[in-house]
Parts: sequence; structure tokens; C-alpha cells
Amino acid sequence: MDQRTFQARVAHTRDRLLRPLDLDMLLCYADDISAAGAVRYLTDFDVYAMYALAIVPRRGDVALAFGLHHSAYLVRVKQSATADYLSGTYAPGALCRQLLQDAGTDRAPRVGIVGGANMFRRIAGDLHKALDGATYVEIDQEAWHKAIAPLGEPLVRDALDRSAAIARDAVAAVADDLAPTRSAADLAAIAALTARRRGADLMNREIVEIRASAGPVLADRLGPPGRNPIGAGGGIAVEIALRYRGLRAYCGRTFGLDEAWSTDLDRAAALHQRVIALAKPGRTGGEFARDAARLYAEAGATGAGDFGFGHGVGFQDREPPVLRAGSEDELQPGTALVIRSRIGSAACGAVFLADTVMMGEHGPTVLTAAQSTIASQ
Repeated sequence: MDQRTFQARVAHTRDRLLRPLDLDMLLCYADDISAAGAVRYLTDFDVYAMYALAIVPRRGDVALAFGLHHSAYLVRVKQSATADYLSGTYAPGALCRQLLQDAGTDRAPRVGIVGGANMFRRIAGDLHKALDGATYVEIDQEAWHKAIAPLGEPLVRDALDRSAAIARDAVAAVADDLAPTRSAADLAAIAALTARRRGADLMNREIVEIRASAGPVLADRLGPPGRNPIGAGGGIAVEIALRYRGLRAYCGRTFGLDEAWSTDLDRAAALHQRVIALAKPGRTGGEFARDAARLYAEAGATGAGDFGFGHGVGFQDREPPVLRAGSEDELQPGTALVIRSRIGSAACGAVFLADTVMMGEHGPTVLTAAQSTIASQ
């Protein structure tokens, strides 16, 4: 991330969160690559070990504090992260206190926290000790997204588009190598290699994740790819999830080796597209799930159970809105979603489909719909 982008994101965060909430400092915490969230957005740090804390005072320098680790880790931080100051420490309280003093804060500080509900105990204790008398304001992920809306930024959207393109390339690699002698594990390895060659993030746990079901009849749940051959007349359902520059995308498809599967696969694909079309701005996740279940019933399809139809994605693996019965989460323009369908089939047991979509002013755009033209890297 270049300095101009970094400074613009910090200024936007101050304007949309710190000033309206009368905060003297914002602390964005992460200790899990699947929940990098605001830390990744503000600093481009990939949070692949210990913890990271992006510290944004009302004015002045922005710091990134992170858990002490081996020397290669420290080098990687300097190469990948953007901040005015970098500090490897288990006790960032003194740094926060100094930044508040530099900003001219002359009161007991109001401190906003994003992602801090389960903050590493040692970090939390140090902060409370160092910032004596501070008032803490918890800012949940939904409030963060409503205020900042990072997916609307061109650079962020470009990264999400590329993440989706890599995911659909990886799925296409499964179809290209499908054969009776292949197992789900064989095909998952091919998909993962394709994703990595196309540029998917690779640091530690930030890897390609693949769930599958394979064989003559597909199970009604996806799980770790098995090693039994698919067999003649069989098939595979596969869902691939990966990140590019921290942005998560999903793509899922079902493929068969027998012509008997084709009618049910086509029927399921048409129903899946009708389900996606239900994603309209202003609707809630519960309304979406209700109407999706109605479409299933009208089509005589089974499988619209308690698993839900999807959820939001972005810098976090799972974000609002949740697409399931009773959800009050509102679908808003600028939100990215994974929408899943699981449809019972007489020929193959179950058909699994998943797409990453971007909500627009008038409805969804499917980011994983077409074949990618990304060149190998």
C-alpha cells in the first residue's frame, strides 16, 4: 500500500469514526488471519502470527504494534506493513500514552476499539494500566463497515475482484482434470496449486481452503477432501475459499462424469441464479432466506435447511449480513457476499454451488460468474 492510500484511509477513519464518536484514539486489534479486518485495511499487515494493533490517534502519527517474534517475522512486518511507526512489543500501552500526549490530549482519553472483544489478555491489561482513567468504546464489525465501507474503495474492490477471479480459476482447474481415477484430494491439490500460482495469499495460515464431496453419490455436507477415487459415473462438489491481499472470495461448483447428472446440474444452476437475484439493497438476511426457501419449495427442491444461504465477506472471513432465517442484518450497496445453494438431486445426491457477489444500488453483481483470464505468475 502506498503512502497516499495509507494517509487517505487514516483521514477517512478519523472523519467517519474518531470525530463523530468524540474519540481521542482508535485501537484496531487482530490476532487471527481470518479476522484481520480493520488492521489489514489501515496498515496492509497480514497478521500471520501473534497479534497486531493499529493505533490511530485523533491527530499525529499512526503506529502498528505487533507481538515479538523471530527475526524473519520482523523483517516481514517491515516489508509488508504501512504505518508511521512499527513496534514489536507485548506492552503497547506506553506507546499509546505517548501518541495521546503528542496529539495534545489533555483529558482522560476516550478510546474506541475495533475487534477487541477477545483481546489478548496481556495486551488488554497493559492498555488499562497505561491509559489510566480511559473510557473504552466498543465498535463492532457492523458499525465499522457502516462508517468506513472499505469495499467501496477502488483499490480494495480491485483486490476483491482478483480474489474472486483466482477462486474461479481454481474451480476451473478441477473441471479440467476430472477423471474416474482422481480423488477429491487429488483435485483439491490441483486447485490449491492453481490458486497459489495465480497469486493467492500464502503467509502461514493464510492459505487456500477447500471443502469437497466426491463419489457416485454426493454427501449432503462438504468436508475435507478424501482420497477414494471418484469412480466411473461419479462426480465432485467443491468449494474453494482464498484471499488476495487479505480479501476473501468463495467459489463452489458441482461437476459430474455421467450424462445422467446434466439435467439436475442445469436445474440446480438455474435455481441458484434465482436465489442470487433475491439479494436486493434494503432487504434483511432473514427476508432473503425466507424467499430463497420459498423458491426451493416452488421448484420441488430439497436442501434449504438450517445451514443458511451465505454471509458477508471481505477482510474478515465472515461479516454481516448473515443470510439465514431471523437475521436482521440489512443488505447494503458496497457489501460483498458469498451466496450458497445446496440442492437435493435424484441423480447425484446433492448439488453445491457458491458465488461471491458484490451488492450494487440495484442488485448483485456475480464476481465469480465467468471464466478468468488471469495469467499465471
